[in-house]
Amino acid sequence: MDKVIYTAMTAAKEIQLRQSVNANNISNMSSSGFKKEIVATRALHSTGPGNSIRVHAMTHVAGIDSSEGQIKMTGQSNDLTIRGEQWFVLKDLDGEFLSKNLSISLNEFGEMINVDGSNVQTSQGGVLVPTSAKIEVTEQGVVNLMFPQQPQLIEIADIKVVDTSGLTVRKNNKGQVVSPQAPLSRNVQLITGAQQSSNVNTASAAMETMQLSNQFGMNMKIYDAAQKMGSATNKLLGN
Repeated sequence: MDKVIYTAMTAAKEIQLRQSVNANNISNMSSSGFKKEIVATRALHSTGPGNSIRVHAMTHVAGIDSSEGQIKMTGQSNDLTIRGEQWFVLKDLDGEFLSKNLSISLNEFGEMINVDGSNVQTSQGGVLVPTSAKIEVTEQGVVNLMFPQQPQLIEIADIKVVDTSGLTVRKNNKGQVVSPQAPLSRNVQLITGAQQSSNVNTASAAMETMQLSNQFGMNMKIYDAAQKMGSATNKLLGN
C-alpha cells in the first residue's frame, strides 16, 4: 500500500513544480522579450534501505524555448530587437546576461543602459556618451553619436551580440537568460524601432494549466483510495 501512496504523492509533488513554471510563463505573457521556460521529467532510482527497486520521477527546468516572439514596431529609434539565435549582451552587478530587446537611454553618468537599468555592452565594453550627443544605432549594430550643429556621425563602438546556435541557453537564479560559452556574432542584423514580445502562447498555456490540474487531481484521488483501502484492510485484520 505504501508503494501506491509513494507513487501518487511523488507524482503530485512533481506536477506542482510544473504548475509553478507554467504559472510563471503565464504571468509573463505581456513581458517584452520573455522566453518560455521548458520543464522536463526524468526517472531516478530511489536510495536508502528497502528502496532499491523503487523509481521516482524528478521534474526540473531543462532550459528555455528560444523561439521568436511577435515583432512589434514602436517607432522609437533607440528600441532594438534581434532575431534568430542572436542575443544582445547586458551587464549588471552580478555579471553578463542576454536579452532579445534593448531600449537604450543614458544614466546620469552618461552610460548606455537598458530599460531595466543594466549596462548595454559593446565591443568596447560599457561606453560613456556625452549628454549633448544623440545615440543612433544602425541595423548592423554600429553605435554612432550625433552632436548638435555637427552633421558628421561619430562611430564609437558596435553593440555586443552573441550567437547561441547549438549551445545551451538557460535562465539563472534571477530569471536572466545566460549562455556563458556563446561566441560573438559575425553577421549582426538588428531591427530598429521595434521590440519582440513574449513567446508564451496563451491557448497552449491555458490548456497545460487544465491538464496539470487534472493530473494533480487524479494523483490525489489515488492517494485517497489507497488510504481508504489501508483503513479497510486494518479493520479486516482487527487492527
